[in-house]
Amino acid sequence: MTQQQNNRIYACETNVISQLPQQIRLAVQEVVLSGPTSQYDFRIFEAGYQFQLLVMERNVDEAYTVCHCFSTDSHDLDYGYESMSLASIRAFTKMAEKLNIT
Repeated sequence: MTQQQNNRIYACETNVISQLPQQIRLAVQEVVLSGPTSQYDFRIFEAGYQFQLLVMERNVDEAYTVCHCFSTDSHDLDYGYESMSLASIRAFTKMAEKLNIT
């Protein structure tokens, strides 16, 4: 692991990952380590025991943007994971607008 990767994990650890239940911490770290030239933005949503983490990964060098979605219950040992391209997210947004869903 390079120093840059260590620094990225440390930043995630202190800002985001430390707030998450342990069952998804390693998965998030794996996503970050798998894209060493990517930029990331993180959002955590918590409602009671439910956690949802949205990670936007943008890689200019390889010309892609992927949305990683993690969800878990803090009492559960498992987690849900889904990834979608930004184009797919935009398509869902257009569908919701067409159906007048907000």
